[in-house]
Amino acid sequence: MLELGKIMRKLDRYTFKTILHLGCDTGVMDGYLKEWSADVTGGDLLEKMLKSANPMGVYADLENGDLLYYLAQTEKKFDLFTTADVLTILAS
Repeated sequence: MLELGKIMRKLDRYTFKTILHLGCDTGVMDGYLKEWSADVTGGDLLEKMLKSANPMGVYADLENGDLLYYLAQTEKKFDLFTTADVLTILAS
């Protein structure tokens, strides 16, 4: 199984027009996201998490709520979807 750092280094050679980061509260991927795109949207189910989600100024937009609903409503298209901790939370 690849470690997160190895996956990130493989993606470092790419740039993306738009990124949607699911579960943006932890900041684990912020440094990478800032390098990959100037148009990053972060989303989280919990509004209180969004208050601490953007210390590096990575996110152009922050969305609160169910991101499937957001995707159904927005006209914005995304080149990349990322997540770090969401999948571990869903698995527990």
